[in-house]
This record gives sequence, structure tokens and C-alpha cells, in this order.
Amino acid sequence: MNPAFSLCVYCGSRPGTLPSYAQTATQVGQWIGAHQGQLVYGGGSQGLMGTVARSAKSSGARVVGVIPHALAAKETANESCDELHMVDNM
Repeated sequence: MNPAFSLCVYCGSRPGTLPSYAQTATQVGQWIGAHQGQLVYGGGSQGLMGTVARSAKSSGARVVGVIPHALAAKETANESCDELHMVDNM
């Protein structure tokens, strides 16, 4: 797939205190997929990062994760990304 655009999303590795945060992350992922886009994000599978990535992927978006080696185990790197880049530092 050649995405129409790439959108970088920076958000938390935790779900936040309000349910609306996760709802918004889901909607962002759905929007990216519905518009044939590509998500570039922090590479984690938990919290808001994981929510937006799962939503984008299930909506047809290409997903690229970038995560430092030091955080890959702590934040559980998302192995279902189309591309997962493990880097030395932020």
C-alpha cells in the first residue's frame, strides 16, 4: 500500500484518566485508516499509543512504530506494526 499521507501521533503509553481519551485515540486511528493514511507513532502496544495503533490498523492504515530499545520491553513494543523500528535513543 502506498499511503496517501503519513500522520505522526504522539500520545501516552497509559490510557489516561478519562474514557474520552481512549475514544478520541480510537477515532483518530479510524480517521487515518478511512483516508488511506499511515500512522507513525511511538511503537508501544499499551495505553493511548496502543489504542490509536490498533484502531488505525483495523481500519486499513499502514502502521509504523519507532521505539527505543530501552522502552521496548517496558512499554511492550507493538509487533503487529507494518514496520517496527527499534532505535538506540529518542
